[in-house]
Amino acid sequence: MGIGEFNSQDLLHNIKHETLIITGTQDRLVRYSHSVRLYELIPNSIIRFLPKVGHLFYVPDPHPTAKLVNDFLAFPPSSSNDPPRSRL
Repeated sequence: MGIGEFNSQDLLHNIKHETLIITGTQDRLVRYSHSVRLYELIPNSIIRFLPKVGHLFYVPDPHPTAKLVNDFLAFPPSSSNDPPRSRL
């Protein structure tokens, strides 16, 4: 089986940690619908879109990416008593 035939969608629900998904709105390698599908299948995921950049969204200006990651890491993981973090 080649890597092109590999599909992990059935395993994504097993990810228990909060997950940050970042994608550029002009990404031509990973379709918008695929990024949204990851978000839908990973229970504790958060998705953020960076406008006007492609697959290497961090190359033209790393600051927006760094801010997203820093903001994500600044909050401790939610406990069952905490209100859920905004996913969008």
